[in-house]
Amino acid sequence: MSEKQQQMIDYILDIDWLTTKEFCDKYKIPIPIATRDINWNVSEFFRIDAIKWKMVMEYAKKLNKDRK
Repeated sequence: MSEKQQQMIDYILDIDWLTTKEFCDKYKIPIPIATRDINWNVSEFFRIDAIKWKMVMEYAKKLNKDRK
């Protein structure tokens, strides 16, 4: 496994192992609060997952750019 692949795996695991509250605190994202109906609550957690996915994709792009 290359060094870049290992960095990517480490980055993904670092983000994935955080609880939602820990992730929000670490990256200064508003914590979803269960105060409305179930659909709103679910959409808030999907928003957090979308932010995580975006961060992973941006990190992968950065690693790819650094490779060149």
